[in-house]
Amino acid sequence: MSRAATPIPFALLALVLCIHTALAGAASSSHHATARHHTDNTASASGASKKTHTPHGMLTPQRAQQAIANTLAHSPAAAIENASALDGFFNALDRLERDPARTVHVLHFGDSHTAADFFTGAVRNQMQRRFGDGGLGYSYAGRPFAGYRDGEATRSMSEGWQTVGTRLSHLPDAELGLAGVGVECSQPDASLGLEIANSRAAVQYLIQPGGGSFELASDPAGTALRITQSSDGKLAAGSLTLPASAAPLHLTLRTRDAAKVRIFGWVTENPQGITWEALGINGAQVGLMNHWDESLQKTFIAQRAPSLIVLAYGTNEAIDTNQSEAAYRESFGSIIGRIKRIAPASSILVIGPPDSQSRARRGWSSRTARLELIMNVQRSICKAEGCAYWNQYKRMGATASMARWAVAGWAQPDHTHFTAEGYRRLAEAFSNDFLQAFAHWQGAQHRRQPAPHHH
Repeated sequence: MSRAATPIPFALLALVLCIHTALAGAASSSHHATARHHTDNTASASGASKKTHTPHGMLTPQRAQQAIANTLAHSPAAAIENASALDGFFNALDRLERDPARTVHVLHFGDSHTAADFFTGAVRNQMQRRFGDGGLGYSYAGRPFAGYRDGEATRSMSEGWQTVGTRLSHLPDAELGLAGVGVECSQPDASLGLEIANSRAAVQYLIQPGGGSFELASDPAGTALRITQSSDGKLAAGSLTLPASAAPLHLTLRTRDAAKVRIFGWVTENPQGITWEALGINGAQVGLMNHWDESLQKTFIAQRAPSLIVLAYGTNEAIDTNQSEAAYRESFGSIIGRIKRIAPASSILVIGPPDSQSRARRGWSSRTARLELIMNVQRSICKAEGCAYWNQYKRMGATASMARWAVAGWAQPDHTHFTAEGYRRLAEAFSNDFLQAFAHWQGAQHRRQPAPHHH
């Protein structure tokens, strides 16, 4: 005989259903949270910009780009710290606007962010649209290292040339010219070439005992102008200037004998406007400059007569955790002192490092503490020494912002460098901040002028 099933009270049944629904919802939330965490880590690690199917609320490349664009859209008040340190440079720009038949030069030293010339090239374009195209200015001869580029010139370098300079491990001596890089050759008929839409040209080289001779031609065939120059003599800075000609320039330098010739770089420019000259070295730290002969550098810098010198270092110092805060403070402070000695009339602007990340066991780890140490040292010395400062780290979004730039497709997979578009976006923000500070300076100058008297 079977027993009849005992009816379940309605209240108990309702309680069981509520518990089941709550558990199912929690499991579903946990699943989506896990998926969201996994997808975020994957996107950050790869830096890919390819759109994938993601749950609602995920950071897609499009959303990352919009978030970055919103961050960069408006120049904050006092985006250039200690902007009064730029008074001399702003005076030069103001005079250039009033009298366009003059030139203003900017020398921009830095690491690989500068060497690629994506950031500096975009800044150059912005400034030249406003103040006139003064040309490329100084650039390295040949192709001294991988990744060196500028977007305005076509370069060539034959076999037989060796790079001198770049990192500390590649320094044969201290005679490294304006920016710590050169190429040298000890065989005849080795050539360097440059084609660019500028109208004035010079070459900087090393005068040295037993130095060889070279020939400089202003067109590929050498029919328009050909000058032969010896580099033999007491150790000194050498410079050979060609007469002005119609743009574009087709320059060829060719060695004539087996004696050693060391060439530092080209100077190409136009008779009026502004230059923004990229002097970057891959892997460089700011202290590298202390290993270059100061008297040579002073002579070459005096030839360029810069109204502004930019120092853009800090990424490699943030990676190098073996360097103490005290050591970095001494190194950075010594370079500021050096620039003031060799270019006392130049304003100084320091561009702080961008955010960057290092690979971790799972995903990426921010270098926040190290970056903040570097920036705090930079900012304190700039304030004490009368230098302007642009906080690139803060401007791009501060802590862990590099992950967002990677998702957007505007940073490289190494989470340290940017894509061409990423550099362009940063350069646009910098230029806007810079021009805003200049406009504020001009407004203050106008308010200081006495009102005209009416009779």
